Amino acid sequence: MRRPWLTFWQARGWWGGLLAIGLAWSGQHALIAADRPLLARNLYAAAAVLLIGALSWAPRSPVPASPPLAGRRPVAGLWSGWELRRARFGWRLTVFGCVLSVAFSVALSLVLWWDLRAPVAPWIWLAALVTLLGTFIGVPAWPEGEALIRGPADDELAAGEPQLPAAWEAVAICVVLLAALYLRLINLEYVPGIFGDEGERGVSARMLLEGYPASLFDSGWYGVPTFYFYCVAWMLRLVGDNMVGARTLSVLSGVAAVWLAYRIGRALWGARAGLLAAAMLAVAPLALQFSRQATESTPTGTLWAAGFLFFIRALRGRRWSDWVGAGMLFGLSLYFYAAGKLALLLLPMLGLYGVVRWRPDFFRRYALGFALMVAAFALTFLPYAQVSARDGWQNFAGRAQETSVLSGDNRADTFARHAVAYDPAWGE
Repeated sequence: MRRPWLTFWQARGWWGGLLAIGLAWSGQHALIAADRPLLARNLYAAAAVLLIGALSWAPRSPVPASPPLAGRRPVAGLWSGWELRRARFGWRLTVFGCVLSVAFSVALSLVLWWDLRAPVAPWIWLAALVTLLGTFIGVPAWPEGEALIRGPADDELAAGEPQLPAAWEAVAICVVLLAALYLRLINLEYVPGIFGDEGERGVSARMLLEGYPASLFDSGWYGVPTFYFYCVAWMLRLVGDNMVGARTLSVLSGVAAVWLAYRIGRALWGARAGLLAAAMLAVAPLALQFSRQATESTPTGTLWAAGFLFFIRALRGRRWSDWVGAGMLFGLSLYFYAAGKLALLLLPMLGLYGVVRWRPDFFRRYALGFALMVAAFALTFLPYAQVSARDGWQNFAGRAQETSVLSGDNRADTFARHAVAYDPAWGE
């Protein structure tokens, strides 16, 4: 009698999510088909409340904390004993590294203020990022104690099952990655055909190869950051001046996304979930489509996946370097597809979820690390933000103004496409 009820209650995130999707669908139907925006708003709000409630009050199953520094076995090779040497300097090296990162940031801002195309600016930016990340590599996790995020071993009904031998798991993920790479490389020059935007991206990259002056932090064709075109230009130089070279960045990003799906699934639910997630993403038609086109959307999704992986690791292990890595990866996503700018909303939403989910424990265990993640994000975004501010954020926000339903000029057209009458008073 107790076991079915326990299973039902522990799965409330699943059935709560289904109910939330049903409410959201009803809200969509009320808005589009029934022309009842007030009912639609209430249904959407109820769906959001139900989803947050179903996911926020799960029972806590503590994860054992990382072992203390003294009990860890040093890693062999170049990094042998690094944590021990880093511990000798303690907070002094941390303060020095943070001050140096701030100094590099100030220098970068001054250089960009005088010359947006200064050749030294990207190197100062890179020095600031490397300094900040290097400052926190090897720093002991803080605070010690039990983690708040659950892991594969916390399932009371089937903890981490089935347990795969490490060798077979390695073989399985290698097979999945090789299959993903093969499916993305086969006849890459001609399939799925050349899309017009690919030509625009390729021409922009070739202009950089031919010496066209452009800042790494500026925007180019259709408001796409020049950083992306530099990445494509490097691929053209490395692979060849053809469609294969133009699409190589997307191929590599797509395969990396498969690996990240495996790591995220494994971290949260175990090896089986990770392998299944990787296998499905490796052959998913949509993923294959965008992994075989010269587009900035694939690197954006890959950077988000990497950011979430480091964010999960930070919640579980509370290592400072993971917080920094998550912030930098989310920040780098801004330099690719326009939808990456949603990262500016993502970080506050992650913080809000942490407060709702763990309440005072979030501030005691994660607040400082979360603040460091935001600082790393801001440092990564800094040069792009400064250049965008110079033109009034036109290139930065242009794509959203063209496509977002929240833009006033798009509301009437959006309703017209669904043959629904639009009242201008709704936009007030």
